[in-house]
Amino acid sequence: MKNEIDLTPAYEYFEKLRNCVCCPRECGVNRFSDERGFCQSGTEFSIGSICSHKGEEPALSGRNGIANVFFARCNMQCVFCQNHQISRTKKAVLASFWNLESICERIEQLLDEGCHMVGFVSP
Repeated sequence: MKNEIDLTPAYEYFEKLRNCVCCPRECGVNRFSDERGFCQSGTEFSIGSICSHKGEEPALSGRNGIANVFFARCNMQCVFCQNHQISRTKKAVLASFWNLESICERIEQLLDEGCHMVGFVSP
């Protein structure tokens, strides 16, 4: 008997990106195109930083820090955002686009350097 993987959930996710309703703004933009909605996100990984972070949650970050992946761009645009440098949709100048392999390699490097946990931080 051949093992088959059900890809239905992945296809459903991709369809949501073709007419984006991933947040309450429901802008309907096709994130696979060059068109951008309110958050200015496409399908790529927009990253502000991947670094050892020691500033918060000492119980989690420990002595060596936590390998945090700071994602850029945000649909909320809160006035008092602590990550406004990377979350502003129009001026996410500190953000760059990464591929999945590069993200994983950077996380592995930080873990090898002593980080014992990985954190994914939305803007």
